Amino acid sequence: MERCADEPVSEADVERVYSAWERERHHSAERHLYPEIISSLQRIKEEHPDVIIDAVTDGKANPMSMVFTLAPYFDFCTSWEDGSGIWTDRQGEILRGKCGCGALMEYGVAGGNFR
Repeated sequence: MERCADEPVSEADVERVYSAWERERHHSAERHLYPEIISSLQRIKEEHPDVIIDAVTDGKANPMSMVFTLAPYFDFCTSWEDGSGIWTDRQGEILRGKCGCGALMEYGVAGGNFR
């Protein structure tokens, strides 16, 4: 395997670079949204004020991190990247493990086979 760094790289540096990449990934996604998405979500929220909208992703994508566009329209995000299912609310607080399905019930999600 070829070495890419002349000197050891600290965990803090790796985390800093990864965080910068992840932030830019979300900002880039905000710059490339489908033109109708904001008006469509806005209309759904206006016509159904009690609706709960979840973003289901298979990776690190999270509309809650897209603060300039999508964040106001989503109530929580489900990521299956690690296979365990992580539920986060609007503040990014992890719901799974705290109350399991009960946390989702508080958000008005009825039924379902949640981990």
